[in-house]
Amino acid sequence: MSTFDRIGTSRFIKTAALALSVTVLAACGSITGIKDIPEYLDSDFEHVGPRDFITNIDLARIKLGMSPLQVQNRLGMPMLSAKDQDDRWDYVLKKGQGASEEFVPYAVYFKDQKVVRLAPLTPPPAPVAEAPAEAPVVDASAVAAPEASAGEVMAPEPSLAVGADVGDAAAINDMLSNWAAAWSSKDANGYLGFYASTFEHGKKSRAAWEGQRRARLSDKETISVSVSDVQIDVQSEALATVKFKQDYSSNRYNDSGIKVLTLSKASGTWKIQREEFQK
Repeated sequence: MSTFDRIGTSRFIKTAALALSVTVLAACGSITGIKDIPEYLDSDFEHVGPRDFITNIDLARIKLGMSPLQVQNRLGMPMLSAKDQDDRWDYVLKKGQGASEEFVPYAVYFKDQKVVRLAPLTPPPAPVAEAPAEAPVVDASAVAAPEASAGEVMAPEPSLAVGADVGDAAAINDMLSNWAAAWSSKDANGYLGFYASTFEHGKKSRAAWEGQRRARLSDKETISVSVSDVQIDVQSEALATVKFKQDYSSNRYNDSGIKVLTLSKASGTWKIQREEFQK
């Protein structure tokens, strides 16, 4: 029996067992609310079958804090490592198309049964030849870090995961500024263009959500949106989060609060995948 046949048989048995357990729970009256529904029956369960690779779109659906089961529901079984390797699951990520197509080993890292990082697997560094004896040795600890001049605030470096492009932080900062500008100018098409096609907009359809956003832009005479205290965390080459203070004002309503955007990257462009706001 092939590996895929064994996996398929195993999945069939597990699915049958899950169905039986749900029937038993329902019959016993144990399910009384959302809190009683087992994790494996959440609305995102997709029962992903065996496949040869994942894509950046797949990768962008993995969020920090997800359980191994939630990762399996979205990406399927690990492709390059055993499922019982609790701290890291390895997959094959397909990047590019045609002549630029390449396949990269990619890992999902866990700690305490929660996703803590996503990053490409990198080969061990090549041995470094010994430097000539006469080459000067610089003590890095003795090199003074640049100091801010009076009144100048030095922004902290964004957190970058292995494989993340340093330029991503700058691109994300530009995207955030342009998103706020489009919102402030009531440019509905420009504003909506910053949201991924897979943006999580609740129970509404994409068309209904866009219609609501367009209505809220058009029924205001003036809108002003400003962002400050921006914190960018690039977690992988396809996933990042941005946390900032948002100040919103219009001729009808004003508010301020903390907003967190989860971003995914597809075709070289960062898009908003999820949006959370707290006053």
